[in-house]
Amino acid sequence: MQVLNVYVSSQMKSNPGMMTPGGIIADHNGIIKERYSWDAGYGTNMLVELLGVEQGLRLSHNHQPVAINVYCANLPIIEQLRGTTSIKAPNLVDTYSRITELLKGSNIPVQFQWIPKDGMNTWKGYLHKKGQQRGLSDAQ
Repeated sequence: MQVLNVYVSSQMKSNPGMMTPGGIIADHNGIIKERYSWDAGYGTNMLVELLGVEQGLRLSHNHQPVAINVYCANLPIIEQLRGTTSIKAPNLVDTYSRITELLKGSNIPVQFQWIPKDGMNTWKGYLHKKGQQRGLSDAQ
């Protein structure tokens, strides 16, 4: 059993536009357990991030974590998932509801963390920097 970190990675060329949600699941030592991404059709930058969070949570449970930390560069999404702001966009309600049900149906603690872009400009830069600091590598 382990603490897992979900680094949400989502891409869009325009907003709204074609969505590619995804992310990386790594253990507390930085060993990558799983990568995920898929073409999710047409939507917004907020929806693509929520889809990435949802899938990351679903896949994390397959690795029997004792806790999950979800990292995302989209601060409004993090605030909504923490419950400090409300969902305002109608297109987010269904995905947010599915995430809420996932959280209610599990006794695994989940924390949502914002990754500031701090000059790295993307989550990939942040993850690369963290990987260099902690020896992030692929699972064997």
